[in-house]
Amino acid sequence: INKQKFSGQFEVIVADGNSEDKTVEIAKSLGTRIVIEKVRRISAERDAGAKTAKGKYLLFTDADAIVPENWVQENFNFFESNSKVVGQYGNVFFSDVNEFEKKLSKIMMPLFLGLMSLIGMHNPIGSNIAARKTEFDKINGFNTKLVTCEDLDLFNRIKKTGKIKWNSKSKVEVSARRVKAWGYL
Repeated sequence: INKQKFSGQFEVIVADGNSEDKTVEIAKSLGTRIVIEKVRRISAERDAGAKTAKGKYLLFTDADAIVPENWVQENFNFFESNSKVVGQYGNVFFSDVNEFEKKLSKIMMPLFLGLMSLIGMHNPIGSNIAARKTEFDKINGFNTKLVTCEDLDLFNRIKKTGKIKWNSKSKVEVSARRVKAWGYL
């Protein structure tokens, strides 16, 4: 994220759920603002980071995500050119799989998200979501009681304040380790 090519200013906040590895130490060495959340739950961690953010837009990703250097600019441009959009989500591709699985994820994910978007059944994936801060605050952010699907719940509530859109140009790569553990089906 620190390698972003962005025409404006942005802040990076690492919301840490009391991790026991070197996440906080590494983030501090990179000049990142750290928010420690005592409740170790993605919804609470994301919410704690967002509540301290000062920017106009909130972009969310995960520790195992790889974002391209235009990620911030792409999300910013999308909001700026779509004034009624209060939440956007992008593609999420696998990074640590064989070449066939990489290519398959780059075909299937946009196909799935695009089709679902067309029929109004949005499927935001927390590794690549964004919201306008004003609307995020209006709905009181994430439901911190949720253990999973905090991203879907957020978008179901925020869409009452404006439009939700899939941003096909916003792309992030993530580890497939959880999917591998659960199985593709």
